[in-house]
Amino acid sequence: MNQRPAKMRKPLDPRSNLMEIKKSLHLAATLLEKSDLNDEAFYFHQLVEWIQEGKRLPLEPRDMTRALGL
Repeated sequence: MNQRPAKMRKPLDPRSNLMEIKKSLHLAATLLEKSDLNDEAFYFHQLVEWIQEGKRLPLEPRDMTRALGL
């Protein structure tokens, strides 16, 4: 029995997705600062720094508490 060859795709680089999240969080922080919401922007910057330090995206309440510095 002949089968067609499977279409091959490169697996997504997990770092690229993380970079998009970082870029999105940074954009949110910037827009909040422009709207004079500096307290809110601070927490977005905290998450950006967390990711830049090479730490995993905080998905548990305990990790998020640490990332936000609460």
